[in-house]
Amino acid sequence: MTQVSGKDGASLTPAQEYATSPFYQTFELYKRFNTVYWRNPAYNAGRVFNALLVGLVVGFSFWNLGTSSSDVTLIILAIFQIIILGALLIESALPEFVVLRDAFQRAYASKIYSPAPFVVALIATDLPYLLVAASLCFVCCFWSIGFDTYNSAGNIAFFWIAFVLFLWFCNSLGQLIGAMSPDPGIAYIFMPLLTTILFLFCGVLAPPSSMPE
Repeated sequence: MTQVSGKDGASLTPAQEYATSPFYQTFELYKRFNTVYWRNPAYNAGRVFNALLVGLVVGFSFWNLGTSSSDVTLIILAIFQIIILGALLIESALPEFVVLRDAFQRAYASKIYSPAPFVVALIATDLPYLLVAASLCFVCCFWSIGFDTYNSAGNIAFFWIAFVLFLWFCNSLGQLIGAMSPDPGIAYIFMPLLTTILFLFCGVLAPPSSMPE
């Protein structure tokens, strides 16, 4: 940041790294990302369709479970099957983010906008689609599996919020892998490793001997 002086010695506006404010950058990027998604409907349609399909398959596969010990075990297995949707979101987010990242690198080199507005605008653009996907999967599997056995407004809201946050985390993880990788080939090598670690340490596959009494 340097101070610029006019011919008469008067102080002028300090020089800035970027021509516009972070808020303006975020707003313009938000409009741009919405335009990109509008011109590529297959990306978000695929996410919504995967969520709907997973919800229907898991919901009808574990139909109307009760409260017995065997049913509770099946409920845990149903939840484990639902999180497969997260792996699908990670895989679908990666190629789309690589395209946006390449455009960002060119704009960043020209000092058009900074990384923070890019991230905030991308999150704001993705969130409505993730809300729709999570809500469809939630409606298809929550009552059909039998989660309504523990029915209360608090439990329903908690499950829905946790599921939305889970899908957002998986989508962000796919974008993180794309941001760290120099090219899509390297990213697709890292992705199975990370998803395998998530599945192994999610708690469902833990043997009984390792569980606290």
